[in-house]
Amino acid sequence: MSQDKERARQKKGRGSGPANVRAYNDRLVLSLLRQHGELSKAELTRATGLSAQSLSVIVERLTQVGLIDRGEKRRGKIGQPSTPYKLRADGAFSLGLKIGRRSFELLLIDFVGNIRRSLRQTCDYPTPEGLLTFFKRGYQGLVSDLVAADEPLVGLGVALPFQLWQWGEVLNAPESEMSAWRDFDVEKELSALTDLQIWICNDATAACAAELFFGKAVPSPNFLYLYVGTFIGGGIAINGALYEGPSGNAGAVGSMLVPSPDKPSDVVQLIEVASMNRLEQAMQASGETLETLEQSSSSWSQQEVFVAPWIQSMRMPLACASINALAAMDLGQVIVDGAMPSSIVERLVEDLSKAVGDLPMEGLSPFSINTGTHGALARALGAAGLPLMQQYGVDGDRLQRPI
Repeated sequence: MSQDKERARQKKGRGSGPANVRAYNDRLVLSLLRQHGELSKAELTRATGLSAQSLSVIVERLTQVGLIDRGEKRRGKIGQPSTPYKLRADGAFSLGLKIGRRSFELLLIDFVGNIRRSLRQTCDYPTPEGLLTFFKRGYQGLVSDLVAADEPLVGLGVALPFQLWQWGEVLNAPESEMSAWRDFDVEKELSALTDLQIWICNDATAACAAELFFGKAVPSPNFLYLYVGTFIGGGIAINGALYEGPSGNAGAVGSMLVPSPDKPSDVVQLIEVASMNRLEQAMQASGETLETLEQSSSSWSQQEVFVAPWIQSMRMPLACASINALAAMDLGQVIVDGAMPSSIVERLVEDLSKAVGDLPMEGLSPFSINTGTHGALARALGAAGLPLMQQYGVDGDRLQRPI
């Protein structure tokens, strides 16, 4: 997808014309409800700065079109009870497709981010042919009843590692198979199988979008997001909006230079030392594979002999990367997630916090380090959220005020 096309989509609903202002105000109210869960008209009025009359018109319009519902009345000690409003789960649906280095995943989600249906297929390595076969098999099964009932299906988001053809050696895949990705137009090929509008995103950026759009409440709308998958990736949120940068490479944490855990005097890219690929290499050297992890308990306790040194080796490189990123961006928070059990993410965050505490922080404001929300589902869920973000979200020029 071209950057010009993407920028045009992001500007949809903005501008000075009455229709654009109305669309933007609608998106603003929907975004606030997504962020806070439930809000009354009075709370929405304070948050948006709109007049009470204008806010009432917006709320009634969104209720009539089926995007929001009235909640149960709140009864306080003083004054009349207030009626909160919330997003209607059946208000819209969206599909998310994750093209991974070892799996394909397809999700159908509703307007609030609940996963209604899902399909997953593992593979030794991904191929375009395998992707199309998987999508053809899963697409109709996931959406057939929605189409029959004329339910609002907004679009298809696709998350994938960019330049997949470069990873053949790491994945033990034949060069002839992986090179097919070089000339494979994902958007064009999938458009031939569905009439849905399609959004394409880097897989780690999509994971960041899932945290931003469907994640647990965070202290700040600004954060650095680290996702530890086969290779580490990340994303940046600024003012409650996903920031990709002019070339789409913002948050490319894997390219950051950090001290090597094997030889601190050497400098390496973070992707070399803070990825699950490094864990897999250690396991393969002892005759085991990542499949052993998938078959073990949710804590990976049976593989502790590999997991503990792997976490230990990541702590200082991740700490340096986090401090450097926050020194440049002043984001105030780091969120860590990955394709691993939540208990492992918690251990990683604990070790990372200790490592940050051991490093000099003069001239910098303190920042928090927290666990992510979605784990292995983050990339597919973020992909599914892309159409909803584009159709119903607001971008970085936010009008919200503190409630």
